[in-house]
Amino acid sequence: MIELEMVFFLGNLCVNIEIWDKNQKRFRETAALFDTGAHTTHIDTNALERLGYCLDDAEKGYVSTIGSRNIEINNTVIDNIKIGDLELGSALVNFSELSDINSPAVILGMNIIKEFNIELDFKNNVIYMKPNFDSVVPVENFNKSSSRFGLWAVNPECSEKGSIEKR
Repeated sequence: MIELEMVFFLGNLCVNIEIWDKNQKRFRETAALFDTGAHTTHIDTNALERLGYCLDDAEKGYVSTIGSRNIEINNTVIDNIKIGDLELGSALVNFSELSDINSPAVILGMNIIKEFNIELDFKNNVIYMKPNFDSVVPVENFNKSSSRFGLWAVNPECSEKGSIEKR
């Protein structure tokens, strides 16, 4: 079980995580916005470059937000991410310039959050995270279509059944 201290930044829930720094060959700690509304983990472009990730050949993807559809976004695979003392292995992340919004350089999204059973203890400002997986995938074996930290399907029935009819 992982225990993370909750920190609130402008009303948003944040936690400290670690991302693999390819330049220094070690983990680097950073604050991350804990965002269950984000489909995929998102990292600031400049932060990824400082960590040694080459983004020149990044793949294009698309995201939808409230009020918009199919916004083009870049994505890449990071070598390793660590939450508490647990290494998760490689993970797909989206990236763009985040300096224009007032948030941490990392937005921890559902492609990672969904891999844990989570309890939020607001009284003690702690998040308890119990992993739902057994193995770590090294970056050389990463496949975004089959990895638990890659792309994942959303049940199409949710969008059909989730609408509220206006009366």
